[in-house]
Amino acid sequence: MIANNRINNQTIKKAVIFDCDGTLLDTYGLIMKCTRKTFEIVFPDYPASDELIESFFGPLLDDSFRKITSDEAKVQEAISVYRKLVIDLHPEMVRSYPGINELVKALKKTGTYLAIVSNKVSEVIHLGLSINGIDEYFDLVLGAEKLAKPKPNPDGIEQVCRIFGVNKILFVGDTKIDIDTAKAVKNRELLVKSVGVTWCKAKRTDFQKWGADYIIDKPDELIAVMEGFFNV
Repeated sequence: MIANNRINNQTIKKAVIFDCDGTLLDTYGLIMKCTRKTFEIVFPDYPASDELIESFFGPLLDDSFRKITSDEAKVQEAISVYRKLVIDLHPEMVRSYPGINELVKALKKTGTYLAIVSNKVSEVIHLGLSINGIDEYFDLVLGAEKLAKPKPNPDGIEQVCRIFGVNKILFVGDTKIDIDTAKAVKNRELLVKSVGVTWCKAKRTDFQKWGADYIIDKPDELIAVMEGFFNV
C-alpha cells in the first residue's frame, strides 16, 4: 500500500520520467513474439536467435533493423510489419506491472508531473497505457517521433525539464540505455538521477555495474526514493 508522506508537499515542483516497456508495461512477451514473427515474414533466412531478439529491447526500432540489413526498403517493411503485429496483439498481451497503477495514481495526488520518454512511437505507448487504464495520469508522452535523437541522447529529459519548468528529475527505467540517458545530461542547471527497476530482466548487479543512482525492486519503493531526492 502506498501511504501519504512528505512528497505531498506541493510547494516543490516534482517530476518523474518513466521509460515505458519493461518499466510501466510488461511487453517482454509481446516484443519477443512480434520481433520473431517479423523475422519470419521479412527475413525468413536470417538466424534470429533469442539473444538477437532480446537486443531489440531499448534501442530505436529503425536502428535495430538497420543492423540486420542495409536495404532501407526492407527496414521500412520490417518496421511496418512489426508495428501492425504490436498493435494487433496489444489488448491480448500488454499489462502494467503489479503496483504500477497504484503508484501513478498516488503520485498524481501529490502534484507530481509524470512523463514518459521512450524510443517507441507515442501512438503505441498511449495504446498500452489506455488498455491498462493509466493513460490519463501522464502529463507528457515523448515517443520516438518527438525526440530530436533517441535515448540514450538526453533530449527527452531536457524537453521535460523545459516544459514543466523543473530542474530536478528522476528518470526511471529497466535498461542500461535508461541509465545512460540520465548520465548523458550535461546541463549543470539540471539535477537528474537514475532509478533502475528490477521487475523486468535486469538485476541489481546489472544496475550497480551500469552506475544507477537508485535501484528498486517494487514500484512502491519509488516513494522513498522521491522523499529523499525531492526533500534534500
